Amino acid sequence: MEISDSKTYLTGRSLAYVGLVVLSSVLALGLVHGYAFICFALVLGGLWVLTGLCYPFVGLLCYTIFILVRPQEFIAGLAFPMIEKVIVAPVLVGMILKMIRQSGSKIAINSIDKRVAFFVIIALLSVLTSIWIGGAFDKWINVLRLFIIYVLIGKLIDSKQQFRLYLFFIILTTGFHAVASTINYYQGVRQFTMGVERAVGLDQTYGAPNSLAATIVYTLPFIYFYIKSDSARLTRLFLFVLFGICVWCIILTGSRTGMLAIVFVSFVMALEARHRLRNLLVGALVLAAIWVVTPDQYKDRFASSVDFDSGTGAARSAQGRIQGLVNGIKMMIDRPLLGVGVGQYPVALSMRYGKGWWEAHSLPGQLMGDLGLLGTIAFIVWIATLFRSLARTKRLYADDVFIHNMIIALRVQLLCLLFMGLGGHNLYRYNWFFISALTAVILRLPFASEETNAQPLQREG
Repeated sequence: MEISDSKTYLTGRSLAYVGLVVLSSVLALGLVHGYAFICFALVLGGLWVLTGLCYPFVGLLCYTIFILVRPQEFIAGLAFPMIEKVIVAPVLVGMILKMIRQSGSKIAINSIDKRVAFFVIIALLSVLTSIWIGGAFDKWINVLRLFIIYVLIGKLIDSKQQFRLYLFFIILTTGFHAVASTINYYQGVRQFTMGVERAVGLDQTYGAPNSLAATIVYTLPFIYFYIKSDSARLTRLFLFVLFGICVWCIILTGSRTGMLAIVFVSFVMALEARHRLRNLLVGALVLAAIWVVTPDQYKDRFASSVDFDSGTGAARSAQGRIQGLVNGIKMMIDRPLLGVGVGQYPVALSMRYGKGWWEAHSLPGQLMGDLGLLGTIAFIVWIATLFRSLARTKRLYADDVFIHNMIIALRVQLLCLLFMGLGGHNLYRYNWFFISALTAVILRLPFASEETNAQPLQREG
């Protein structure tokens, strides 16, 4: 709001100053009258509201911690149901105010926004025809939560510096999981399943060995291409060490899909870079060195990836991935349009088919079973749009080393998600939404004009 032609009084800084004065006064009165704890909590809450409203990008970083690190799942003081809503509400309002200031009443929507929104809408429609409406609705709320973080990332990152910082922030959150889980493993905090000792995460949502391995392996392309793009030696050394810890942690999880994904990601990253033959040779030597130092129990676990007939737990697990696809196809045949409902594959498998409460362990099976034909089409169109957008932006930013490498990293991560989906049920993972949001940011921002004087992509849709 402009009070005069020469001076603007209603700014983020002025609001922050006024808020700090008010909050300090409240805290002072609380100390005088003996209500220090309540007033301290009010002050912290007020500071957070001010941060979200006045500096929504900072709020986005804080909210990202609750999505990627999930401290509310392993820190008792944060384990109350409304914590995420309290965190995200000021950031959402701050984002809306920022968009109104920048573009007035007109909100730009690109093709990726439309594809992601369409998938979320199809997931909502599947709730209406699901076999357990309450469970499906709860799962859809989780999908909506990821859509919110998608919107926040896509609309709040508006400079190359913020884009770079946010990617580094993602790397740090993954590094936290890898370091903490590795330390816990050597302190005896581990699982013994499938005949091996397996590292586990701190949180409940993605703390299982296979989920932990997936969380880490999806970030490896970001770390690798960040190393190639950053000229600061200390940063590169830090990321190089972190990359090694991440790979070792994946091995300690005993996840066959995770270990196969390391090989897959190494192969794809070598092909994406220059000097492909040299990179393939170096990659093969590094993988051979990793194999030499890998403990025998994990070598045996990896070797069981092709074991389908021995009758061991590993063999039954491998067979279950094939059966997961078959079951998903059966569910789509029974309910062709919208499937059994978002997140309801294990419920349907148990209640309708009498085969036990098991996850699909197959992305195609999970997709077809949960969301039927419409959901499958929506997902395929969404992913195809991402690949097309990444291909276009890669050509556009060929002269910008950092952005060009991060586009490659996004594409490798997307390929890794699809690869791991052959043996895992990762349809509702946050990574799909993060990749989409970061791609949308590249589509929207004039990165090329900042460093290469090229023209940015026009908004689609």
